Amino acid sequence: MRHSAGPLNPPRRLLMGSGPSNPEPRVLQAMTTAPVAPDDPAAGALLNEVAELARRVFRTSRAFTLAVPGASRAGIEAVLASLISPGDRVLVGVYGHFGELLCTLATLHGGTVERVDAEAWGHPVDSEDMAARIRRNPPRVVAIVHADTSSGILQPLEAIGGACRDTGALFLADAVLSIGGCPVDFDAWSLDAAVGGLQKCLGGPPGLALVAFSDRLRNALAARRGRPQSLYLDLARLAEQWIEHDAAESPAKHCAS
Repeated sequence: MRHSAGPLNPPRRLLMGSGPSNPEPRVLQAMTTAPVAPDDPAAGALLNEVAELARRVFRTSRAFTLAVPGASRAGIEAVLASLISPGDRVLVGVYGHFGELLCTLATLHGGTVERVDAEAWGHPVDSEDMAARIRRNPPRVVAIVHADTSSGILQPLEAIGGACRDTGALFLADAVLSIGGCPVDFDAWSLDAAVGGLQKCLGGPPGLALVAFSDRLRNALAARRGRPQSLYLDLARLAEQWIEHDAAESPAKHCAS
């Protein structure tokens, strides 16, 4: 028995929640263009343009930028999976659901997680207290959410970044919600990695995670002993493919259009 499916016609909604947001009409129009093969020269030009636009929204002149296919969480997990070796100390600031998620992911990839909890959800983490803890006993990785969707709170990052810079700890910020909605100053805050989502303040579709990372983090990836537990989310592999325009899988270029 044959079943004939009609055209996809979801109801039009004004999305007023925490995400996804309504994509810009010009983004929807761009997504209707024909796909481009990974080995097409036009694909390389598109990747370069995406990287340059990402540098603008992350306010960086020095970071390497790329887009990781998958949900925003794929970008966060790519950074954590690629940085953490079993037993590495990971200091996580927690003031909402997505801080809890950072703890879960860091533990999953073998990290020994130490938490710095806010007074209560609805309050940011005390950044000066967290910076002092970093200076007293520097961890391998420091991770915190810049703006947690669950609480709507914006977390100051500059003092934490300064402590990481001074001690050599690698600093990851989850900027999935904040990117495009408020300043994310990668260079001024001494970030080593930041991850942004398309589907919130940037007015794009879900499907790609924007990632920026520093030379310091890149050197740490090169010096890592052994491979990450994930092949697909190996950040060094993803970055090399981005540079060489040599993806083994077809990236979601329609999302970047």
